[in-house]
Amino acid sequence: MRLPVGRQREPGGVDAGALVREIREEVAVALVPDMIVHLGTWEAHPDGGHPDGVTARMT
Repeated sequence: MRLPVGRQREPGGVDAGALVREIREEVAVALVPDMIVHLGTWEAHPDGGHPDGVTARMT
C-alpha cells in the first residue's frame, strides 16, 4: 500500500511556506521561515509505471 507524502504548494504559494505548513501538520514542529536554507533540487524518474519523460522534482 502506498501512502501519499505531502502535498503540492498552495496556489501562489512558495516552497518555504509549504515546508513550514507540512512539517507543522505532520510532526507538530514549528519551523522559523527565516532559518530555512535551500540545499538543492533533486530530479528522478518516479516509480509506479509513469511514462517516459515524467520527472519527479524535490526542492
